[in-house]
Amino acid sequence: MSEEPGTEPFYRGFKHSIRVVVPAVLFTVGMAVADTLPRLEGRQPPQSVEELWANYDPDAEPLEVEVIREFEEEGITIRMFTYTIGSFRGRKSRMAGYYGFPAGRKAKLPALIQMHGGGQRAEVHSIKYAAQNGYACLALNWGGRILERAREGDPGTDWGTVDATQTGHNSHYGSLMPDDRTVDTVESPRNSNWFLIVMAARRGVSFLQKQAEVDPDRIGAFGHSMGGKLTVMLAGSDERIVAAAPSCGGGGSAPGHIRARINAGVRPGKSALWHRTIDDPPYLERITAPILYMGPQNDFNGILDNVYANWERLGSKVVNYTVNPHMNHRATSEHVFPGMLFFEAHLKGVFDFPVTPGLKVTLEEKDGIPRASLVPDQPGRVAEVEIYYSVDSHILTRFWRTAIAEREGNSWSARLPVFSTGQPLFVMANVYYRLDHKVVGYRWMKKPPKTFGVSSGMRSFTPEQLASFGVKGDGKRNLMIEAEFTDYQDWYRLDWNNSHWWSAWTRGFYSRNRIMEWNQLDRSK
Repeated sequence: MSEEPGTEPFYRGFKHSIRVVVPAVLFTVGMAVADTLPRLEGRQPPQSVEELWANYDPDAEPLEVEVIREFEEEGITIRMFTYTIGSFRGRKSRMAGYYGFPAGRKAKLPALIQMHGGGQRAEVHSIKYAAQNGYACLALNWGGRILERAREGDPGTDWGTVDATQTGHNSHYGSLMPDDRTVDTVESPRNSNWFLIVMAARRGVSFLQKQAEVDPDRIGAFGHSMGGKLTVMLAGSDERIVAAAPSCGGGGSAPGHIRARINAGVRPGKSALWHRTIDDPPYLERITAPILYMGPQNDFNGILDNVYANWERLGSKVVNYTVNPHMNHRATSEHVFPGMLFFEAHLKGVFDFPVTPGLKVTLEEKDGIPRASLVPDQPGRVAEVEIYYSVDSHILTRFWRTAIAEREGNSWSARLPVFSTGQPLFVMANVYYRLDHKVVGYRWMKKPPKTFGVSSGMRSFTPEQLASFGVKGDGKRNLMIEAEFTDYQDWYRLDWNNSHWWSAWTRGFYSRNRIMEWNQLDRSK
């Protein structure tokens, strides 16, 4: 295995074919070790994100890296390894994962840290995805499941006396109360699973910075679902993250004005201390790095209304969105590939990622019908513009309609005919750009699409606002779901190339029922 002159690999002197052995005394159960987090001893637990992380230094303790196995596949060097997260209640906690990079590269590489989603684990394909695009990558196994390709007797993630897993301590993603697996004996954000995992991730960033292959100043973070929230928390607590792309997570809890909506469908709130220290909004305020949100319009975890409302608090000057129409917790390639393109722009500087399109909605129109318009960045690369609107309050079952967008020069606009001013109005848009940059996808989505989507922000209006600007409903009570099944506009299709598994879905049935409800309300007046 070749090494860059003047550098040492982190396993210092051991041949890569031999498992590196860390002195067993480090892992002796019951051995007294100093705790990473000082005990409260009558002091008040942290009351804010700033207090929670104020005295934590991820570089203060040795990582004590143990390489379990190294192998090479498809020109990529991959290492299965563990490192110390810290010591809690007298015992060390260890994180397992994979680290890899393109073999034979001499130049320092940008690096990515990947955090898996709920119920998942660190997998080799995440390393390959990053390495095939020219990045070093660390994939954390925070959930504690047996690592992919692990052999009998291999060490894995061991949280020790605390537990941040879903299988053993699932309650503490929402609770800060003490029990026999928490750091503190009183209600404290240090008892949260989220806090412990982010601590492990910050140690992972320290690991990456020490690797001979890695440029320590070019580290990005990404993750899906629970990994999306972890990405936001990591970026908001660690300035060493210089670009972030959370997927289907990191939008935070619903703010008050969304909770006040009738039939909003929001989740219940948690304790005030949880919202000040673990919820996403206080972390978003601290993020200054470029950030891209990835998720569909109807996701159950990355709730779009929360994302757009809470992300207004971001400290970053570069904020992008790629929102897949209609889906829940998944996306088409047009909205998956922007993740790597974003890193190509902000970690390599080899791609010009379009600026978030500014969306304008005019309510005061002569015909009483609202109009949406936008002028996208880089108009010469634009292949298509889609403008969507909805009158459904419910954030999960909302049916988004595609308006007819017309182009005039470098501007696109569309009329938004609503049935009644008694309903709210929500508007957003997608700009699809021709993809002319070489990039590799995930193993199940290798082939790049012809275009990639960049989304606008979302504009929302209350019934009172619509009425005050003279908006007039068009009065059309069209209850038909689809006249002809030709283009499946406003449906989403799955496995369409496989006749055994294909399916087509729409939320139009729900929308039709809502129209019928409004009809009944109109007749009752």
